[in-house]
This record gives sequence, C-alpha cells and structure tokens, in this order.
Amino acid sequence: MFANLPNYQGPHKVGFVDIESNPDGNSPLRKGVLFRLYYPTSTTSAPKQNWLPEGWFYSKGYGNFLNIPTYLISTFIYPFLVYTKLAAFKETPLETASLPTKLPVVIFSHGLAGMRTTYSNLCGNLASRGFIVAAIEHGDGSACATVRHANDLEIPYHHPAKEEVLDGETETEYALRFRRSQLTHRKNEVYTVLELLKRIDSGDDSFIYSKDESKKNTLLNQFQNRFDFDNKALVGHSFGGATSIHVLEANEINFKCAVILDPWMHAVNPEAEIHIPHMNLQSHVFHWKSNLDAVQRLVERSKKAETKVAYIKDTKHNDASDFGLLYPKIMSMAKQCGSNPVEAHKIQDSLIYGFIQKYLQVPVKIQEVAHERVVFDETAFDDLYNKPMNSFFHYRKAKKLEIISKFNITKSHEISRKAAELWKSESASVKEYFKEISMNEHSAFKQRHPNYDWQPWKTRSKKSRIDSYLLSPQSTSESEYVVSHFLHPTLLQSSPNFIHSGFVSQDVYDATLLDSDIKGTIIWYDQGHFNLASKPNDL
Repeated sequence: MFANLPNYQGPHKVGFVDIESNPDGNSPLRKGVLFRLYYPTSTTSAPKQNWLPEGWFYSKGYGNFLNIPTYLISTFIYPFLVYTKLAAFKETPLETASLPTKLPVVIFSHGLAGMRTTYSNLCGNLASRGFIVAAIEHGDGSACATVRHANDLEIPYHHPAKEEVLDGETETEYALRFRRSQLTHRKNEVYTVLELLKRIDSGDDSFIYSKDESKKNTLLNQFQNRFDFDNKALVGHSFGGATSIHVLEANEINFKCAVILDPWMHAVNPEAEIHIPHMNLQSHVFHWKSNLDAVQRLVERSKKAETKVAYIKDTKHNDASDFGLLYPKIMSMAKQCGSNPVEAHKIQDSLIYGFIQKYLQVPVKIQEVAHERVVFDETAFDDLYNKPMNSFFHYRKAKKLEIISKFNITKSHEISRKAAELWKSESASVKEYFKEISMNEHSAFKQRHPNYDWQPWKTRSKKSRIDSYLLSPQSTSESEYVVSHFLHPTLLQSSPNFIHSGFVSQDVYDATLLDSDIKGTIIWYDQGHFNLASKPNDL
C-alpha cells in the first residue's frame, strides 16, 4: 500500500534542505519564498524521510485541488501519501571529496498543483550527478498548497473565480490576466531564489527563517563558495514550463541552457523568443492544437538559439512527476500516465541530462543512448499534430465553411453547436461515412504508434453523456472550443458537491467558461481532472 521512490540514477546519494526566507516588506514577494535544495551528499545511509514534508497539510492540498471531500482525503489520500518515502536524506553534509568545489546549479519550477517534492525524482537525479537543484514551491496560488511559517500563513490553491472578473472584462480576458499575474509572481520567485542562493554562497544566511538559529548556521555554512552561478540551467514542467519561457524571454539572467517540459502556453507571450539553447520535451498525450501551435511558434521564433524538440511515445502529462513512480499501475489505469511510467522516467532523465551536459560543465558525464520511444524535431511535430479525430470532428471540419456561409456563424463554439445539431439529424449512411474515415485514421495512427493508449468515446446512454462545449484557453482558432467527446467516459467519483468527476485524454485548462445557456460549471485542471458543480440540462 505504501510506496517508496526509487534510488536516483547518478553515482552520489542525495541530501536536501528546505529554505524559507523571512518576510520582506520592501520586496514584491513580501511573504517570502520557500524552496528545497537537492544536492549530492557524502552520507551513504540515513533514515528515509517522508515525501510530503507536512503530511496532512499537503494531502489536504492535493485533495482540495481535486475537490475531494475532507472525509475522502482522510480515508484515501492521506494514508497513501503520508507514509511515502523519499530516496533523499534530510539535512546531510554536502559532498566535497569527489566533486569540484563549484557545482552547477538548476532552478526548477513546478506545474499547477505541484509543490517542492512533486518532482523529487527529476530533481534528485540531477543532484545525484553533482548538481545543486533549487525546487521552488510557488506562492502565487498555483501550488496544491504552500505555507510561510514565518508569519503562520497558509496559501491554498487559487482556482479562477467568476467573482474576480472585472466590470467590462470578459471571462476569457480574466482567465488570461489571472494566469499572467501568476507568471509574473513566479518569475519574481525565480529571480529571488537565485539572489538568495548567491547570498548563501557568500556566507550570508541572515534572510533565512528558522526556529533554530544555531542549526541554520551549521547547516548552510557548507554551501559557502560551492555554487557555480556561471554554470546554471532552468527547468520547468507545464505551468512551470510557461514560467521558464517567461523568465527566459526577458533575457535578464545568464542561464546557459533550459529544459521546458510540456509547457502550457495559455499565458505565454505569443511573441516570446528564447535566446539560449533549450530543449522542448513533450509527452505524447497532452497538447491540443492551439497549445501545439504556440509551442511551434516559440520554436520558430527561437531558431537563433539551438533548439531541440522531442516527445516520448506512450507518455502523458503526469509522467514527468513522481506520481507515476509511486503508483504506476493506478496512474496508468486512470489514464494519467503512460503504460510504463518507470521506464518513461528513465528516458526523461537521460534526455534532460544528456541535453544539459552539452552546455554546462558537469561533474558526471553520461553516454547518450538512442531510444525507439523518442521522436525528435519535425517528425515530433508531425506526430503530435496528426493524432486521429473522431467521426464528429471530421464531420464538423467538413461542414465548417457551409455552416459559416449558411447560418452566418463565425464563433467556434457556435459552429460546434450547429454542427452537433446537424449531426443529430444526419442519416445513418452519412454518419457511417465519417465513422469510416475516423476508423481508417485511427488504424493508420495505431500502425505508426502501436503502444499509443487511445480510448475511443463509447456509445452510452443520455444520462452518462455530456454534450457541452468547453472553452480552451489559448487562441480564437478553429480548435479553441473542444467538444466534450474527447473526455474519457470513466467517471471516477461522485459526491454531494460534485455530481461527476473524471479524467480527460487531453488537458484543457481554465475552462470555467461555459455557454450561458448551459447550467453548470466545469473546471479543468493541470492534472486533467474535472468536476461538474451543477447538473447540465442534458446530463
């Protein structure tokens, strides 16, 4: 029942220490910052530490993010997570004998509902090869939960809320403003953490909050003059990938390279350009067209720098986090990871480190090994764009121009609604025609990607069907509105507060914006989870 994370891939054991800064009224981050340092340690054996630093607080944070009632959190989530153990040791000595005096630095930014241990395997693998990794726990309301002990402040996950929409502001404009304000906060945290690391390197720890001042001084003295700030990289996943792009486009910090994992592009400046070598590493199942368009625009605009694009076959968005390692079978069955999360992590690690070692002076070199599950550059884009559509989407695509001309409709959601009306009245032969197109496309795709885990929309009764159109958070392109037929039909829970919950095969975010005639709110999250707050008319 209780899971432990695997040992790290490098030759060194890994230590960690949590660092929280004191509140600073003169800083844009007045509440202070919180981050975890992962580093190579000379300790070879020590008691294993809990994956969650404060078990109930963060279990409740994950549960509240998914809108799970407290009694279910205490019954299921908390018992599973509270006894989970890290492979890293707490507050152990920094390795000195077998490593250079100056160690390369990585700043890591988590995705929505993450926190400083959600990606401990990724960060620990880097540390086990001689890096000092600062994993930020963002205080912008995008972590599952976070705390600032210095002023007894708890910061829960902040969901977009209709009451925050300004007068004269559309919900779409609000969603963009909301996420961009979070990106600004996150960017400031990256800058601040880097400055605090420089202060630690110089021997100044006066800014650090600690209940035990004597222990603080003893522990952090070992980091003095150990950071190589001319040899640093930036890594981020999902909204952390967007954070990395936001930091890098400013071009104010001399990162040598960056790795951007499955970036959610909604709030990213469409004119962004990255000026340093970077790898854009995707999962197989994450991107919708508008998000992929934005990634491709970024790659095109950043061609002056060396840019690598890749995806790993048979992977999903959560394969980047620790959850697939902790519960591989459950995460695969729930369609939140690919069929082999453990192997996916090893491939991800080799790609990340293999790229970083080209641009940084690293203490440990690894041999790059080609893997059949990794697809690069233009071929990667071709595969990600050409995922098969169901019969209705082929029908909508074929009828689009006719609908625009005949009904004088231009908005994507209105085109989709009209197409759905026409689809219902079409003859069986017409539907069979588009069904055949869809199945042929799926067959061809399956031949190209035999391990791809595609689950078609099954025929179900009206009671279990959701016929609503959801706003996707990027552009006004044809794919801006994504019909709910992309949802996995599995309903994973029911409760008095939320009629149905489940997981989606493609992540679409901040879709709190439904057509006004549909009674209900659907909230889409970074982890692909959705909830219905009230019953739609046709559910």
